[in-house]
Amino acid sequence: MNIGAEGYCSKEISDSFTFYQTPEGFIIPKSMIDNREFIFEFVDGEEAGELQEFADEKRRVEEEKIKKRKERRAEINREIAEKKREKNGSQLGLFGD
Repeated sequence: MNIGAEGYCSKEISDSFTFYQTPEGFIIPKSMIDNREFIFEFVDGEEAGELQEFADEKRRVEEEKIKKRKERRAEINREIAEKKREKNGSQLGLFGD
């Protein structure tokens, strides 16, 4: 038998020993999830700067990915257009242009 084992302790005691991890990595007790009660901590100036740098770097990486995708799409479109021109260039036009 463990401390807080279900069936041997009241619900309040077993819930006080139950913890969950949020997708962001926070460990919170089950009682906070049942009540939908969340606590947010504010950071000081130095930590805020670090968070801003992290967010800026993440944004820059995402923008770079989008830019590369757009460049690749433009390259593919140019290749397709070139192939169409080559194909149409070898055929006679309708009015003999």
